[in-house]
Amino acid sequence: MEKFETKIIQILLTIGIPFLCFVFCGWSAGFLFKLGLVTLSEREIVSAALFGLFIGILIILFYLKRLTIRFYQISYRVLFIIYLFLFEIASPMFMGISIGILILGVLSGFYIGRRSKHHRIPYIYFSKTARNSGLVNALLTGINPFSIGIMDLKEADILAFIQNIFWLKPDFFTGNSGILFVSFLTIVLMFFQFWITWKSAILAYR
Repeated sequence: MEKFETKIIQILLTIGIPFLCFVFCGWSAGFLFKLGLVTLSEREIVSAALFGLFIGILIILFYLKRLTIRFYQISYRVLFIIYLFLFEIASPMFMGISIGILILGVLSGFYIGRRSKHHRIPYIYFSKTARNSGLVNALLTGINPFSIGIMDLKEADILAFIQNIFWLKPDFFTGNSGILFVSFLTIVLMFFQFWITWKSAILAYR
């Protein structure tokens, strides 16, 4: 592994692991509270998140070198779980617009490309993995934007914004036409996500 790439990985891990531990512990405490399994104050939920941050920092202090070496050796099952967690974080970013999800697609594509390169996987097998990764990203990408788009059809400000962009009549978004419009935009987004994930993997592999 090149020194520059090693430094980039260490920076990503140093920022990412404490952040993920922070979010995971905070969300877990909040989720348990909503289920009524525990009684927590807002301050205690924040304390749980900060405890996760502390754990993440300890992991970096003691295991950064080992994690860097094994960065491209993580099992695909673990990677998928991590990806789903990151997907849930990225989805509400940028006011619900899918920019965060698209960025996640680019990063996952780069990871697949560099991982395949380091393991010296022949291009013919790598290209299949890259396509599968793009397909999974595309399918997951279609879930949130569609549901959010359907809900946005009830928001007057958002409807007015869309109408001004596409020069559509106000009654266009009522009934099935609104659902078809959201479905069309979701499909376009899914194809774009597939393309950028696949292209990012190809670029990283070369």
